[in-house]
Amino acid sequence: MKNLKTLLFVLLVLLNSSESLSQISIGWAARYNNQNFGYDVGLALTVDNNGNVYVTGNRLRKSDKKRFGCNQVFPG
Repeated sequence: MKNLKTLLFVLLVLLNSSESLSQISIGWAARYNNQNFGYDVGLALTVDNNGNVYVTGNRLRKSDKKRFGCNQVFPG
């Protein structure tokens, strides 16, 4: 019974800490989630050796055609 309680405690701590690491950056939400950009879709994400994060995807403005591109989001 003691081993089961210990296992449950460890799992609870691990699951709780992984959720806190998955929070988005406010800068990302402010920059890419506003009325000027319309509908945004992220398709891929990568991190280079210097810690720079790159996101590829597309966006559709209300008055534009679909655009594709790559942005450096978080410089390392």
